[in-house]
Amino acid sequence: MVSTEKVVNSVLVVLVASLSAAECACTFPSNIQGQWDVMDATRTTVDFSVTITSTSFQGVTFWNKTLDYECYIQQGNYYVFQSELTSLFNMYDVNIFFCWYMQSYPSSTYRIYELTGKVLYSVEERAKAYLNTTSPPSVNDVCEVTFDSSLTYKQMQVPFDP
Repeated sequence: MVSTEKVVNSVLVVLVASLSAAECACTFPSNIQGQWDVMDATRTTVDFSVTITSTSFQGVTFWNKTLDYECYIQQGNYYVFQSELTSLFNMYDVNIFFCWYMQSYPSSTYRIYELTGKVLYSVEERAKAYLNTTSPPSVNDVCEVTFDSSLTYKQMQVPFDP
């Protein structure tokens, strides 16, 4: 049987302090606020839809739970998002963080490059989980992958009207 400690380590749970939205937050530009469809680069199938407000968005799942995310840190085109996840492995309340590099394209379209490492090699989810015990993460802590336009990206665009 795998110990709880090994399971926690395998999903990159790192000890970091919990922050409230008032302690660290950013704002999305007005042109990015609203409803968006997110799909792979081939633009054939919508992977998920997100609703973006001035400081948060909804629609992204993590381990089969749809969470609300706050814009935590923004530096240029780098955005770090935070959400709370209660009872990870029925034991830990953690903050989930992930990093997107968002690049604007014509016709109300953005490319999203996911710059956080994979949770596990066998899954595609890219996020880091932090317990409520030490210092908060920086952009460099969460954005582990160096941006390069040759990376695989997702396309974010205004939903099509049928």
